Amino acid sequence: GAKSSTALAQALRANVHMSASLSFLSLANNKLESDGSAALAAFLAQPNALERLDLASTSPNLQTLVGGVVRGCQALRALDLSGNK
Repeated sequence: GAKSSTALAQALRANVHMSASLSFLSLANNKLESDGSAALAAFLAQPNALERLDLASTSPNLQTLVGGVVRGCQALRALDLSGNK
């Protein structure tokens, strides 16, 4: 649910090595909602090595996430937002 998505995003941000080594992240079918989106955006806003990000069917707050993606995801090649309204 949203609480576990928030906890995961906070853990990703806390692990300083994760942003340099994680190239693929799939949170598909996990509900992010507002809190999870904000926590994930904080991780994504840091310079990172993500090349593929799968957020299909996650009900994210896209306005919050886009800012993080633009700031930190310089290597991003694929972003899946399918199944979101």
